[in-house]
Amino acid sequence: ERGQVARLSLDESAGPRGGHTLVVRGDVGAYGAGSGAGALPAGQPLDQRADEAHSLVYTWPRLEQETEILGYPSIDITLSCSAPVASLSAKLCDVFEDGTSVLVSRGWLNLTHRDSHTTPEALQPGKRYTISFDLDATSWVFEAGHALRLDLAGADWPNAWPPPEPLNLTVDPAVSTVSLPVVEGPPPVAETPAFSPPPARTDQSPDGAGPVWRFEHDVLRRESRVVIDHDHTTPLDDGSAFLEHYWGTAGVSTVNPGKSFVAGGGAFELRWDGTVVRAETHMNLRSDKDNVYLELDLDVNENGAAKKSMRWEETYPRYLQ
Repeated sequence: ERGQVARLSLDESAGPRGGHTLVVRGDVGAYGAGSGAGALPAGQPLDQRADEAHSLVYTWPRLEQETEILGYPSIDITLSCSAPVASLSAKLCDVFEDGTSVLVSRGWLNLTHRDSHTTPEALQPGKRYTISFDLDATSWVFEAGHALRLDLAGADWPNAWPPPEPLNLTVDPAVSTVSLPVVEGPPPVAETPAFSPPPARTDQSPDGAGPVWRFEHDVLRRESRVVIDHDHTTPLDDGSAFLEHYWGTAGVSTVNPGKSFVAGGGAFELRWDGTVVRAETHMNLRSDKDNVYLELDLDVNENGAAKKSMRWEETYPRYLQ
C-alpha cells in the first residue's frame, strides 16, 4: 500500500471573500473544456480564474512538499439551495506560484439525483443536504509551493445543461470536505521516461482555415456563447474521399440560466468516381424554465440535386432537469 486518503475541511481553507452563498451563473464551466478535450477544436482546459470569478473558491495553504494523488478525489458538501432544481459542479485545481489555476479533476451532479438516478426528487428550498460524489480519476503531482483549490459552482456549461431558473447555493464549510487519494513513498519508476517528439502533421482542413473554438460575451443581450467549427477530409485508398464538417453555437443567459440554447449542424460528404453524396443536418435546441424545444432538419443530395429532406419538431418537459 502506497496510498492514503487525505481529507481536507473547507473550514481550514481560505474561503470566498464574499461569504459562502453563491448567485448561480449559467455560463460557469466554459474554461474547463470538456468532452473531446485534447482533440481539436476542444483543446485543453484554460486558466480557471475566469470561472472562479463566479464560483465559491476554497484554497488551502501552499504546500511545503510535493504531493502526488492517484485515483478518484471525492467531495462531501453540506449545502442548501433556493430552488427545487439545482446542480453542483466541483473542480479540483492546482494553483501555481504565479496565481494560474490549473484544472486537475472535476465532477458534476444534478442535485435532484442525489439519492437516485432513476427516481430523482426535487430539493426543498432552504433545506440542508449533504452531497457526496466522486470527481474524475486523475494522476497528478502538486509541486512544493503550489496550493490545492476547490471550486464549487451551480453550473458546468456547456458540458451540462444549466438549471431552469435563477437560484442561490449556500455551502456550510464547517461540515464540508474534499478527499484526496494521496500516493506516498518512492515512485515506482525511478527515472522519468524520455518521450519521442510527435510526428509532423499537415492541416487537412479543406480550406486550410483550421478549427474554430471561440468565446463570445454579448453585453447588451447578457448572454455568453461558445462557437466551434471544424472539418476534416479523409482520402481513401480507392481514390475516393470522405469529408466531415461540424459547427455549432451554445449560448446561455448570464442572468437567467433557464434560457439556454444550442444551434449547430453536421455535414458528411462522400466523393467517389465523379459522384458526390452529401447529408447535412441542422439542429436548434433551446429551453425555458419548463420545457426543452427541439428542431431538427436532415437534407440529403446527390451531385447537388435534392434526394430526401426530413424535419422533426418536439417539446420535452424538463422534469427536474
